[in-house]
Amino acid sequence: MGLKRPNKLLEKSQKKRNRKGKKCKHVSSWIKLPYPAIVKVLENLSDNERVHSAQVCQSWKHAFQSPRLWRTRHFIFGGPKANASGSKALAFVRTKGRYLQRVFVSCHHITSNTCESITNTLDTFVSHLKDADLEEFHISGLELDRFWKYSHLRENVADSLLKLLRAKRNLKVLELTQAQFGLLPGTKVLQTVSQACGTKLCRLLLEDFFHSYLAVFDLEQFRMALQSFSNLTVVSLNYCCIYDELIKGWAESLRGKLSTLRLKACDNEAHAHTINDSSWKALVLSCPNLILDLSIVGIGPASSLVPILAPNAPLTTLHIWSGYDNDLPLQLNDTLNHIASNYRIRLTSLDLDFDNYQDDIDDALIRVVAHCRNLKHLKLKAVSSTRVASAICQLVRERQTVLTSADIMLCAISDPSMELLRDLREDMESLAQERGISLVLQNDLF
Repeated sequence: MGLKRPNKLLEKSQKKRNRKGKKCKHVSSWIKLPYPAIVKVLENLSDNERVHSAQVCQSWKHAFQSPRLWRTRHFIFGGPKANASGSKALAFVRTKGRYLQRVFVSCHHITSNTCESITNTLDTFVSHLKDADLEEFHISGLELDRFWKYSHLRENVADSLLKLLRAKRNLKVLELTQAQFGLLPGTKVLQTVSQACGTKLCRLLLEDFFHSYLAVFDLEQFRMALQSFSNLTVVSLNYCCIYDELIKGWAESLRGKLSTLRLKACDNEAHAHTINDSSWKALVLSCPNLILDLSIVGIGPASSLVPILAPNAPLTTLHIWSGYDNDLPLQLNDTLNHIASNYRIRLTSLDLDFDNYQDDIDDALIRVVAHCRNLKHLKLKAVSSTRVASAICQLVRERQTVLTSADIMLCAISDPSMELLRDLREDMESLAQERGISLVLQNDLF
């Protein structure tokens, strides 16, 4: 017979005596477990189950206090039950905060009123982490742009984070995605982190760290702070935060270390500056295993987009949404031909959202898939014809591509083309299953 769950032991331990008042001779095997094994069991239980298990005996109660059980924690600030979620987070850090090593905080703004709740919770929260030897600190979704009604609270949020980060000397991972700081407060946070743990931090995740419309790379204090990190392996930033001298500097300071770089270029942020192809080449030579994941949001014209796509950039994953500018052609063919010519070896994942009516891109789309011989994942939403879907399916049939997933949505096609697309989908279904390929063929109406 299998062992009973530990949170059932309390009920069993209350039946210690038989009818004559003597102790039962049988003792549960759970109670006889050694301390390391008890801790291992508790690691796989929920908080409520741990509380019940701690009541079994002194051994289980002692194991319940093991710091190992409380190293990693996920918290929610704000949301539909902002006060309750904040109270729950504070109750935990009051008693177990000193044990934490990996903290994950997710902020949820339902209304502007959650700004006050999040700010107050954060201030008290970090005060209970002063003795914690943090290795990872993640906080996502602060979205300080939402604090317009309570603009004075933005400074309070920055002060709370500064109070925490200046004392953490062993931090290896920092995530502040969607924080949307102003230029000076955000730079001050980065300066503080670089001074505290600039030689130890490995992963710096700062997508949407600053709010829009800022040419961040122009600020000297920001440049100095970002260039002072010397142990980075994974970095995520907006394109407005990088600059040519930074890429050159990383080729020296992060030699052999940097493995993943995620960039996001947005139409509402500075993106007219370029990184010289020679700088990318130097970084690739310095970090030969480096992969670049690039998202381009709302930048449609090839004249603006192609300069971002330097030929020597180690681009492996590319997402482009060209925006809703349907009045003028965007020269999307030029962009696609540039991708096919320069990333035919490295590119493994491509996601294109080209919902534009002024560009005929069928041939260029087919060329990209045919030329990028290591392309494994394709997601396509475009104003295009069934000829594109047919050509890609033919490449699959003839094993002229290594695609393992293809999600193709054709927009604004005619009724006869819809029938052709249905027939193509039915024709490819068994072949896709046989080869283990995820193949989705659809239009924007079915």
